[in-house]
Amino acid sequence: TYESRFGEEEKLIDRFYRPMLSEVQWYDRIAGYLSLQSLANALEGVDELLEGEGKIRVIAGSELYESDKDVLFPDEDDPLPPRVKSQLAIIATLLEQDKLEIKVATTAEGGGIFHAKLGIGIDSNRNKITFEGSVNETVSAWERNFERFKVHRHWKGGEGKYVHEDIETFEAIWEDNHGSVDVHPLPEAEKEGLIEWK
Repeated sequence: TYESRFGEEEKLIDRFYRPMLSEVQWYDRIAGYLSLQSLANALEGVDELLEGEGKIRVIAGSELYESDKDVLFPDEDDPLPPRVKSQLAIIATLLEQDKLEIKVATTAEGGGIFHAKLGIGIDSNRNKITFEGSVNETVSAWERNFERFKVHRHWKGGEGKYVHEDIETFEAIWEDNHGSVDVHPLPEAEKEGLIEWK
């Protein structure tokens, strides 16, 4: 179990997130709230995911940041703004190379908001690790808030079933095959007006 410890220099991004990402080749993420700045910060120096055959798949809630719009929906006629070039270049590159794919999730009719949080990492040897708890994909979550989450490793006795369930859940939602969640590719979500820019 990991949780925030205020007063210590080492934040959750340094104690868990970036070290975990540096070991995996494939990363799947579910987050109610997604900040591309948070993901960019975590990916600094993570060579395996960036330079190998890695892939990142993200399922996020429908509230996205207006400041990320230029990266998610680049205009071919307009260059990226300076802030995007300097801070989100890594994200723009991953999207361009099809190494990062993002889908937007909404709850089925009658539901509230999509608010799940889950991460799945798989290394080149097919070792699997998952985490689930309170942490969203935002800078505040990884660096400022009080957050708490549990980690499961498939090679540890008693934890494998949780890893299997986490992967099954992600795949069901990703493939839009979950009874309580509707999932839309990013362009479709924008076209249908499902994204709430904030």
